[in-house]
Amino acid sequence: MALIFIAVLLLFFLSEAYDLHKDTILPWCDFSSNYTIPSPFKANLDNLLSSLPDAAANSNNLFFNNSVGTAPAVAYGLAQCRTDMSAYDCGICLYRSALKAFSQCLMYRSATILSDKCTLRYSDSCFFSQISLNFITVQNFNNVSNPTLFIQPLRKLMSEVLSKAPRRVTKFASTSFNDSIIGDIYGMAGCTRDLTDAGCSTCLNQALPICWKLVIQKVAECFL
Repeated sequence: MALIFIAVLLLFFLSEAYDLHKDTILPWCDFSSNYTIPSPFKANLDNLLSSLPDAAANSNNLFFNNSVGTAPAVAYGLAQCRTDMSAYDCGICLYRSALKAFSQCLMYRSATILSDKCTLRYSDSCFFSQISLNFITVQNFNNVSNPTLFIQPLRKLMSEVLSKAPRRVTKFASTSFNDSIIGDIYGMAGCTRDLTDAGCSTCLNQALPICWKLVIQKVAECFL
């Protein structure tokens, strides 16, 4: 299975309070094709990655996609931040992601840099508004104290965010739920903002069973 993040940005299940300042940056490089240095594609990619963070941070919804160059050396890129971030924090997150792309995915023509707060993606082929149903997961292995009691309020919480996110312009929704036995649960879900409502809904609902399986295994957080 290809390890590609396209539509699903964030899908969290937490049994403890979520740390808003946590910022784990996860690079995924497509090793199937590469470029040479120097090359027209490298020049276009450098131009693209240097402009995406500011462009996204200064946009109204913290989202921007663009292409640089002409065939056969076009570089396509997308940058997006969570909608609860400031423009400054968005820019910082995306700049860090761009640096990670340069350091971890150098010479590869496609990559996705995913963090808790932002996503940066580039490729030599156009991926805008397209859905991928291939996922990888990042897990918090702190145990849920009582998975049986955790599942029911979690279903209610995630049903709410999964129904809201696709219908919003931002393609993002978050909520919390207080349970008298297990306490507070926090969740959020989102898609890249170039997807249609239907496309976003399809992808989120395809991702959900993956996280259910992890929660049953007592994983406290699931990040796709």
